[in-house]
Amino acid sequence: MNKDTMLFHYDEEEDILCFHSKDNYEYEVSDFLTNLIVLDYNKDRLPIGIDILHASEVLNTKKDFIKNIKKGEITIEISEEEIELRLNLTISFDKKATTLPINFIVANKYQIPSIQTEIAVASV
Repeated sequence: MNKDTMLFHYDEEEDILCFHSKDNYEYEVSDFLTNLIVLDYNKDRLPIGIDILHASEVLNTKKDFIKNIKKGEITIEISEEEIELRLNLTISFDKKATTLPINFIVANKYQIPSIQTEIAVASV
């Protein structure tokens, strides 16, 4: 299992939550897991980024909460048949911590090689 750290940035005006590898990988291709979640890969077909469009809608929370993400964990499991993305984001607001879970499974239409990766999330 690969271990990595992704940095994140939230663009409140556009409501886009972006995660990207802290290492400088060369981008190759993107896969829309849904019409609002994009997974980016490098030339070796390893996940290097995630973009969540309309993040407040996808996370079913307010933009103010998304601005207060403190940490998180991402798990990406890719098999020959499917791609599974699990995010657990910890948000701190009014001195309370809340976890926002996200789980998506889609077909592996680009034949991305099988991999299981756990990624820590850190702020930019």
